[in-house]
Amino acid sequence: MKRWLFAAHLGFCFIAAGACGARPGALGPYGGQAAGGPTRGGSSPDAGGDGRIDPAKTTVVLFLVDGLMYDAVQTAVSVGAPNLAFVLENGVRVETAHSTSPAAIIQLPADAPGAGGPQPWGYASSGNVAVHTGTHLFESSQMDDIFLGARAAGIKSVFSGGADNYAVFTTPDFHYAMTMDDDVTVQHAIDHLRDDHVRLIRVHLQRIRDFWTGPADKTDPYSYYIAHLLEVDGPLGTLIQALKDAGVWESTYLVVTSDHGMVETTDSAHSPYAPTSWNPFMAFYGPDIKKGATIPYAELPDVAVTTMRFFHLPPLKGHMDPLVDIPVKGPTGTLLTNLFVGAPDDIVHPLFIQSCLSVGAACMSDGDDFAPYRLTMLSLIK
Repeated sequence: MKRWLFAAHLGFCFIAAGACGARPGALGPYGGQAAGGPTRGGSSPDAGGDGRIDPAKTTVVLFLVDGLMYDAVQTAVSVGAPNLAFVLENGVRVETAHSTSPAAIIQLPADAPGAGGPQPWGYASSGNVAVHTGTHLFESSQMDDIFLGARAAGIKSVFSGGADNYAVFTTPDFHYAMTMDDDVTVQHAIDHLRDDHVRLIRVHLQRIRDFWTGPADKTDPYSYYIAHLLEVDGPLGTLIQALKDAGVWESTYLVVTSDHGMVETTDSAHSPYAPTSWNPFMAFYGPDIKKGATIPYAELPDVAVTTMRFFHLPPLKGHMDPLVDIPVKGPTGTLLTNLFVGAPDDIVHPLFIQSCLSVGAACMSDGDDFAPYRLTMLSLIK
């Protein structure tokens, strides 16, 4: 453990760019329009929005930390994670957030008995696909996503993920997927923000999984896991400062979340049998988003759908593969209108993942199987 991380545990300021000194300043008041009713799978001009937000500078950052859960964030904030604290104090946290199946891979049914089924998304988890496509089902890699939608509007994007598993994500204008330290993962995004003026930034920090020794890590302020989460807070602050330096911070929407939660064992895993594997942390910050608020419920596909609303872009199209035959080929995520200033705290949400979990073993396989989730979701989404 780095020597200065012990100082963080003792309550001293975490020494990293963007973490010490004054916290990022809260923005001035924004009078967002009252949100309309729930919109599933699309964008709505009456959901939030503010005339003082320059659409040419609107930037969206999806900042994912692998396996991150709320109790770990609470612990990190209590011992000196000022940038995560800023998001909680000045944004909206989701009280109950659910991922799509936390199975390690998306494996479809085999074409022949005894054969392994196709893996259209390689070794990427379904949660990672969901935050791009806005869907609960992932039958093909030929899908519309937030990166393609941004490109159609002339918005450049970058994806930077700290594991080889993410090499399947090639639709961003710039993409990186390899084993790398978290600060390097974030630096790739910063480089393209500075040099290429990207306005859709998606990073996935992986290294925190290396420090998991069991669920007690999340609430132990002296665990190596929390020590690394404090270290993660530094690159987040560095990225915030880079957005300020680029002159786009006041038009930036920041989503901090994960593609899944973690199991309640010593294994660094996220198997579907564990309810906690379905519970990632999720929080939103932005110019017309409520400050220091909580909304009751959201699912990872909602992130993609709401990202398109942040940019005021057309709805995603979902599955583009003509061979895909499922009841709903388009996005099934919900537009989170309740994030915005002036909107009610609750919306009518279809609760697809909650409904899936309520049937137990039919959705939550004993092992690491994606099939039970898929079958249950096919019955729910009509």
